[in-house]
Amino acid sequence: MVEFWFHSFDIDSERKNTDGSRLYLHQNYVKRDEIDEEGHWRIISRSLTQLLTTVDEQINAFVGYTHAIPIVSFTEMPEYGDLGWEIYLDVGSWTEM
Repeated sequence: MVEFWFHSFDIDSERKNTDGSRLYLHQNYVKRDEIDEEGHWRIISRSLTQLLTTVDEQINAFVGYTHAIPIVSFTEMPEYGDLGWEIYLDVGSWTEM
């Protein structure tokens, strides 16, 4: 089973690291059925193979982006925790750059 978690700044005020980058806190993620909008995502899976397959499928499902810059950037390598393997990624169209 794969779980999708979307980071929402509506839950808590946006916090930043000392270098000015955004700080993504675990309590600010909301569980979603699928990746359905741009943003910062956390994907969790019991199987590393299933995690990688799911990420690959999601990347191939993104359509309608008009800019050539890659729309997905991994912020961490897959890690294993109590809930299984997890990876963080940012999805964006970058059309307003």
